[in-house]
Amino acid sequence: MRHYWKYTPLGSKELEDEDGTDSESLTGTNCACLSPIPQHKGSRSSWLSLKSISLLANFFFCMLLLAKSSLFLNKSEDARNRFPLNGQLSYTPAESAIDYTLVKFRLGFQTQLEIYEQSPSAEVDEAWDDLIRYSIAQVPRETALKLPNRTWPVSETGLPGHYVIAPNVFHSLHCLNLIRQGLHRAYYDSLPGNAGINVPGHLDHCLSHIRQSLMCAGDMTPNVYQWSNNHGRAILRTDVPHTCRDFGKLRAWVRERWYEEFDDTNLTKYVNDGLGAT
Repeated sequence: MRHYWKYTPLGSKELEDEDGTDSESLTGTNCACLSPIPQHKGSRSSWLSLKSISLLANFFFCMLLLAKSSLFLNKSEDARNRFPLNGQLSYTPAESAIDYTLVKFRLGFQTQLEIYEQSPSAEVDEAWDDLIRYSIAQVPRETALKLPNRTWPVSETGLPGHYVIAPNVFHSLHCLNLIRQGLHRAYYDSLPGNAGINVPGHLDHCLSHIRQSLMCAGDMTPNVYQWSNNHGRAILRTDVPHTCRDFGKLRAWVRERWYEEFDDTNLTKYVNDGLGAT
């Protein structure tokens, strides 16, 4: 039986065939290939032999159906999942926190602006501070030894025998916040203790880091064009569902290991013990 993708509104994943049966029927799990085998006349040994052959034949028939179903669902080379475990080629101590969820993006225009994109204010700054507050973690030595790159031990404010790491997503968010502040330089220059945007090369570093992070993630979710009555033409719709790493779980992992009193100026006091940078 041929199957077709049915047109559905933005965000739906429903897949039906011509007569409306659910896509689960393609998996082969509902096949009636292990139906009872009728008993045959003759000796008991002959009957058992025939039964064994029939069971074996049914088994291979079911495997064939499952293989065909799998090929149907993954008939395109581009549709096959070729990701390594949790999308990581190098070791990360946060592997247990990596999980995936479906997130529908917002357009980010007019009424769809979240607080992070609103005009600068104390409330907006607090929202950004809360978003990136848990950005530095401390891990034990046995974990740090597994890292592909060496890192530095914590200072006296951290846990004994622990080492400092900064998961990349939170540094990227820090950089994005700095660029946001740079877009409102007059407002942030007037605030005391907010010299980050004026540090030479800081904004350039952040722009470069975000570019590399976006290219690294390589999100290939297809945005679509849909008709807009307001514009009188088809426009790009970026508010589509994306397969995302569960940010809440990643944030919770760092929060459990948060280095609250982190001060990178204190790290220079400590001698290299085999893990620190040389």
